[in-house]
Amino acid sequence: MNEKQEGGWLCSVVYVGRVEPARSPEAQQDAYRARLRALIDATVSAVRNDDRFTVETRDGVALCFLSDPEDALTAAVALRERVRAERPTDLLRVRIGVHLGMVRVPKDPAGRLPPVGDGLDTARHVMSLAEPDQILASRPFF
Repeated sequence: MNEKQEGGWLCSVVYVGRVEPARSPEAQQDAYRARLRALIDATVSAVRNDDRFTVETRDGVALCFLSDPEDALTAAVALRERVRAERPTDLLRVRIGVHLGMVRVPKDPAGRLPPVGDGLDTARHVMSLAEPDQILASRPFF
């Protein structure tokens, strides 16, 4: 795929959001964030760095795949299974949304501007509609 179009990249976006108790202590939230980050890093390590990038947000992580959309689906399923495998010892749960859309990386010499675009926003919305431990895909991705 790897299509750069005017205004950004057409890519597959996997948006991962944690499901956690609303009043979990800050230290526990930090531990969940760190554990989820480690699981994500282990999951996407098979995809070349040039074919993906990650956007961390307050409510989750967006994985943007510039390569084959199947890489995104494979990563989403593998991540869900890794999280499930940890369930007996951990209460980490996730919702996952997958979308195919435009993502723009603004030019910033200091590298402070985060990627933006419909691809990220829609993937986040799709994720919010998923049940815990569910992967939900948008129509354009499907």
